This record gives sequence, C-alpha cells and structure tokens, in this order.
Amino acid sequence: MVSEITLPIAFLELAAPVGETILAQHFAGGMHLTPVEIDVATGDLVWERQGLHEVVRTECERLALGVASPEGGWAFPACQRELVFLANRDDRSALVVTSPTHSLELPNDRDIAEAEWVNSQYQWYDVDSFKETPKRNHLRRGSLVYDDQRRLWVATERDRAKYSHFDVYRDGEHVGSVRIRDRILAYDIYGPTLTALVERPPDLDGIAHLATDWYDISSIDFER
Repeated sequence: MVSEITLPIAFLELAAPVGETILAQHFAGGMHLTPVEIDVATGDLVWERQGLHEVVRTECERLALGVASPEGGWAFPACQRELVFLANRDDRSALVVTSPTHSLELPNDRDIAEAEWVNSQYQWYDVDSFKETPKRNHLRRGSLVYDDQRRLWVATERDRAKYSHFDVYRDGEHVGSVRIRDRILAYDIYGPTLTALVERPPDLDGIAHLATDWYDISSIDFER
C-alpha cells in the first residue's frame, strides 16, 4: 500500500494507463457515456465531456466504452459494426467508420453457452433474442487497444470458435486484420507483444480451459 485517493465517481472504466491523471469513463444516466480526467494526487475531476450522445450519431444512437488515443483523442465502439473517432477529446464532430469486415454472423454454440452462463448469474440477456441477433464487430468489454505505433486494435466477435480476429486501424482507416488461435476473452499490447487471454476448445469432459498466449507483433507491417 503506497497511497490512496477518493474518486468523485463510483464506477469508472479506465481508458488509458494511469499517469499523473486518470483518463476514464462512466455512464451518466441511461446510455450517456461520459469521459473524464481525474488528478491522481488530489482526486479532483479536472475534465469531463458530457453530451457525447448529442454530437455523435450512430445506427443505434449509443456508444460503448472506449479508449483515449495517444494523440489526445478518443475512440469508441458503437452498435453492431461502427467505430467512432474523436481527433481531439473536445471536438464537436466525430468520424464514424463502419467496419469493412462485419458480417451478419449469428452467435455460435460457444457464444450461446457463454450467454447462458452469464444469464444464470446476472440475468443480463434475453438468450432467445441473443441467438437471433447478429454478432457485434467488437467484444463487449476491453475491445480497443492502441499499440506503440498508434494503431488501434479492435478485438471482434467474428468467429471466436477455433480462432479470433482483430481489425486494425490507423487514423480512422482500416489497414488490416490479424487472426489468432482460440476464443479470445481479453487482451493487451505491451510494445511488440500482444498478450491474449483465451479459452481453449472444450476437452473430452466439455471443459474449456483458460490460457494466456503471447504473440510477437513486431514484424507486422500492414503497409507492405
């Protein structure tokens, strides 16, 4: 234990590594997403961006939890297949991009099994509706990560049975896709290394074990 502060907001989702300030976000009523910046030393709220839903127009009029970009902007997933980019966090206009890799793919058996388990614990899903709804082009949590080349990686729900897929963007433009093995649950990027928490295929007893895989992404060049 080194120190502690009291935050002015109860539930925050980080949007960048913690430095002298915390960049985070929370939902302020309904689906109104609010990015904030909090001073680590004092716990004071030094910036917030309200009213994003009034500026950003998406297919479903909603934003999901996003990340702060290295250049001072923000990126958010939205609806089934959109990404929203703010070049500057106070911009009054946004770039909304439709994923070129999105398809009307219905949940597979492993998606449905996961939804049924979550629903048994938290009652979050109408599982019958879930089965008939095309999958999103992003994971429900922690889908977006910037690498040290300022590329945005988006972990998608595409396939996610034997393989998982990432879409990669630079400056709001889709530059390529990457496939890894097994069903991705979470990931992060540390310099030239992508670390993925995955669920292996079920064994003979029907148990899908968890594992952490490390990938060297230093040689990936989407511009060749």
